Amino acid sequence: MKDAHREFAADHHDVPSDSGVRTGELAAKAHPLRVDNVEVIVADLGDVIRSKETAGRPKDPRVLPILYRHQAASRPAE
Repeated sequence: MKDAHREFAADHHDVPSDSGVRTGELAAKAHPLRVDNVEVIVADLGDVIRSKETAGRPKDPRVLPILYRHQAASRPAE
């Protein structure tokens, strides 16, 4: 699956999303995640946050505080 997601990134590296973040940028740092018996590729949380910060959609500011808390809780303790 990792090879397939890298291939997708190579093929779509220059495709901008609504937020201006390019698909290849998201795919480059994406992580495999197993949900039941299916492996899916999910964008890195930092990339999701960055895309929501720049998208400018009315719904994004409502979810950002939740994402910031999750990001802070997910960081290793120093």
